[in-house]
Amino acid sequence: MEPGENDLILCRRQNLPDDIKNHLFMNRSDSRSGRLYFSPEAKFGGTSSAWDISEMKQKLGTDVSNLISFCHAVLGYDTTSHLYGIGKGKAVQLLLSNKSFRDSAAIFGDKLASLDDIVAAGERALLILYGCPDVSNLDTARNLIFHRKVSTATTFVHPQELPSTQAAAKYQSLRVYCQVQIWLGNPVDPLRLGWKLQDNEVFAPIKTDLPAAPSQLLKIIKCSCRIDGCDSEKCTCKKNGLECTIACRTCKGSSVGNTAYYIPVHRIMFFGDKICAVGNTNAVSIIEC
Repeated sequence: MEPGENDLILCRRQNLPDDIKNHLFMNRSDSRSGRLYFSPEAKFGGTSSAWDISEMKQKLGTDVSNLISFCHAVLGYDTTSHLYGIGKGKAVQLLLSNKSFRDSAAIFGDKLASLDDIVAAGERALLILYGCPDVSNLDTARNLIFHRKVSTATTFVHPQELPSTQAAAKYQSLRVYCQVQIWLGNPVDPLRLGWKLQDNEVFAPIKTDLPAAPSQLLKIIKCSCRIDGCDSEKCTCKKNGLECTIACRTCKGSSVGNTAYYIPVHRIMFFGDKICAVGNTNAVSIIEC
């Protein structure tokens, strides 16, 4: 349907701020003086199309239309984290086809939702987005997806390809809820919803409440010896009764005086909950995770 004389066309030559687009999409129906259209700027010399907001809402249905803001926020906005490799079209399709995803999204529109409900709904929605609807939690899903990628990858696995940890997703979900409620016009306290005051001046996101890695990794012992200097007690590894490893600055575990046999990353395979390190010999080392 083409816009008529009494219709309102927005954003013909410039991008409309996301806040305004979401507000119009969620709250604007047919106008008494005409219909509302959104027309983004044409790119690369093409022709610009006009989207009838009322018609779009009618096709999607009231329930799905009211949840569009959740999709926009959970997949990445100015105040929320972007999910690598997952487009917003996928989230809209899930709203149309997956009741569990719709139920999770609905929690974010409830101004009386508890923090526990928000966190649980956010984790459930992320599990569905990452294709793990039957997995109990994000940490387990992260481990499963990592194993799956390692078994088929020809290079190292990029961390951004994995789901968030449970600890990080908790604060992401709270920030998503905060943003959705702002779009709905409801008062919120950001300090209860994934934000902190930095230097008493600006809001900064709380990323997680756990360390970046287990303490065993953060405190790993490694030496800085010359490649031929690891056979003396001056070597930090040898002094602590440990063999040198690939983490050592110079020897990289290849020192003749304190050698540790290590497996290159590309020769590690995963079988269930075990790591199978395949070396250059016929021996296979099975290490429990």
